[in-house]
Amino acid sequence: MAKLGDAPKIKFVRESERYIVYLGDDRIGSVKRIDSKTWLTVSARMGDSITRDTRGYAAAWLRRNFTSGESMI
Repeated sequence: MAKLGDAPKIKFVRESERYIVYLGDDRIGSVKRIDSKTWLTVSARMGDSITRDTRGYAAAWLRRNFTSGESMI
């Protein structure tokens, strides 16, 4: 069983007005601020999108979406 510390880290790479989100070496989606309080989150794997309050919540949704392989909407 893998330890919690062994899990791949979330990494944000800025690209113009959005951040590309990586889980380890895998691109799992992107996030973009759409107003002062909301981030648009787009999954690279499923083509889903959703809005979240913070970039961190957006990354958590992408991680769950990527690791489960199912739509989370």
